[in-house]
Amino acid sequence: TTTRAKAEPGNPAHLAATVPGVLHLHAAVGDDIQPGQRIAVIEAMKMEAPITSTSAGIITALSIPTGTQVEPGDLIATLTLTNP
Repeated sequence: TTTRAKAEPGNPAHLAATVPGVLHLHAAVGDDIQPGQRIAVIEAMKMEAPITSTSAGIITALSIPTGTQVEPGDLIATLTLTNP
């Protein structure tokens, strides 16, 4: 099994998987993200769960490639906040 980095709960710079499923990214490193913007979707049992940012920032790292199986709490993306 693969051990992945987990998002820090309450850290607005960390975007985490919310449900188990297959990750599909909609953003790239360097993208300017606004609150509420969808950065990824997790597909599970023919349903899609959007992953949206709660903060404004620039994506500085994507931790998991598209098409990968994720579990709740897995760190998907890290932001540098533009309005901390």
